[in-house]
Amino acid sequence: MTFKKLQAMLCVATAVTTLCLAGCKQNEESPNDTSVSDSVSETLPNPNLDFHEIFELDESVEIVDNINDKVFIEGFKEYKYHMEKLKELFAEAINGNWENARKLASSEAGAFDCFENVKISDFKITKVELNKNYEKLVSYDITVDVYFDLTVTESDSELFEVGTHPWMARLLLSESNWAEYILPVDEIGTTCMFSEKSSVEMFCYRLATYLGDLKGNDFRDYFKSSSEQELDEFVNAACIVLSYANIPDYDKEYTEETKSPEAFYNNMEKVFGTDLRDIDVTNYREYINSKMIIPIPRGGKWIYASIVESEVNEAEDTYTVTLDIYSDTICWTVAKTVKYTVSVNSDGSFRLLSAEELYSSGFDAEWGSI
Repeated sequence: MTFKKLQAMLCVATAVTTLCLAGCKQNEESPNDTSVSDSVSETLPNPNLDFHEIFELDESVEIVDNINDKVFIEGFKEYKYHMEKLKELFAEAINGNWENARKLASSEAGAFDCFENVKISDFKITKVELNKNYEKLVSYDITVDVYFDLTVTESDSELFEVGTHPWMARLLLSESNWAEYILPVDEIGTTCMFSEKSSVEMFCYRLATYLGDLKGNDFRDYFKSSSEQELDEFVNAACIVLSYANIPDYDKEYTEETKSPEAFYNNMEKVFGTDLRDIDVTNYREYINSKMIIPIPRGGKWIYASIVESEVNEAEDTYTVTLDIYSDTICWTVAKTVKYTVSVNSDGSFRLLSAEELYSSGFDAEWGSI
């Protein structure tokens, strides 16, 4: 898929304010391993806060501080660490050390091999903009947007165009991912993890996150389980996805009737068109513990993805959502592209009609969890 498709992107990276808190894919080397504190609290205003000094920037760099009254945020200097990672990323790229650069943004060895023929000669920061996105000041509500000029002398990559072009990196105060994206300014969209999405787009994003191997239009075999562990994994994942399937009152009543095995079977048939009544979900550990099928809390896991296309067929009451899913945390390399087709049941709930994998690079998707 081309990066031009990112004009509609939601780099998905969830929507969910809890998703950027902590943890990441537990590979042998995680790009998100930091010791950065995720706690943020307000103290007295400090009009003398020097961001040139904090970020070790040249005085020519423009600083735009949109945080009210230049409030000093306890722990805000931790952004310095993420600024250092940004500088390190492009220092490695300028030196042609793409595998070292990859380690800062991806757990997938070789994910940046596609940039081996890209030659970068200069990385120059021009502006830093500080933003508070909500009235309640917490860590994931603060972003530092770093604008820079990137000079590329040789390239066979659509992402890195030859010449000097403006780019932007959005830095986050989060242990889970230090940057929301790093992209050319004209390629930037809104990330999945932090943007508003329609309910059907969120449903598809959750499908990609929790049931990422789901393909085709007959999902019976996918939900078969041969062990207690597989049963727990599929019921957990299915219950989370069901909670985003627009099922009326799904989250409002926690009773034996609404969270019974029969209710689970009915909802799975409604959303996936799959009759699972021959699978004994009473062996599911939460049923054993509480005598109810209880969906675990929303969140807990996320992937880095963007919405390439989102279309509505009002005549047929169907939706098509196509996602690019990344093998890194900064939206540089697409692991796979998946198209979901969804219809709407008479009660307003969603029915997954098909999941079609349009492209695969062979790399796994990067993901995080708490």
